[in-house]
Amino acid sequence: MIEWSESQQLIRDTVRKFVEAEIKPHLEELEYGDTPPYDVLRKMIRTFGMDELARARFRHQIERDKAAALAKGPGEPPPRQERSPRADGGDSAAMQIIPIIELCRFCPGMVTAMGVSMGLTAASIMSKGTLAQKERWVLPLLTMEKVGAWAITEPGSGSDAFGAMRALARRVKAGGLDPESIDETQITGALYTAGVPDPDLLIRTAGEMRVSNFLLWQISYAELYVTPVLWPDFGRNDLNAAIKDFARRDRRFGGL
Repeated sequence: MIEWSESQQLIRDTVRKFVEAEIKPHLEELEYGDTPPYDVLRKMIRTFGMDELARARFRHQIERDKAAALAKGPGEPPPRQERSPRADGGDSAAMQIIPIIELCRFCPGMVTAMGVSMGLTAASIMSKGTLAQKERWVLPLLTMEKVGAWAITEPGSGSDAFGAMRALARRVKAGGLDPESIDETQITGALYTAGVPDPDLLIRTAGEMRVSNFLLWQISYAELYVTPVLWPDFGRNDLNAAIKDFARRDRRFGGL
């Protein structure tokens, strides 16, 4: 069981007041409307110094990574890094947990928005990225100057057509759907992207000549663009190059 210290209880009460003043009155628009959550999240991050804490943690970890890279020999794994006890009595850790708890009281969707960018995306680059990629991308994600995205494309994750097929099969089994009535429209309507236009252009990074089970049904007539640039390094100029290449394509949609 976690028991907050007096200073941590003060942090909690202050964050709670912020959430009740800045988020609760706009809950409907933030959760179900067209207002993105990122501006108010950035305001919360700046108000409580979460950005400075993130910068300090990032600098510390990058220095450790650089020292580990220098210490290891060619082909050797990096040396094990010993963790030192926190010098702040856990206040920095509490400052990461308390906003999540208080946001969950009113707006769990904002926790997801914050967690995907600051957690999943930044942590993945810190875990698998090069030093150059970490230095370029991670800190802006941790401070939410940039917004990260997380995509799952494995079979059964929701990006394939098999879930739609199973859904239609269940309807047929229950007697609610005639198998002879199943057509392209029925299948498209059962996909999790129902109502969203099919993509015109699929950009494949890292020079990979495959689509890895990504939106197989939806990209039937999409144009494919392959670039050797790795996804974390893919920037505005790379996107412009892909769009210019797409604009030169002669799209026939299955015609001759």
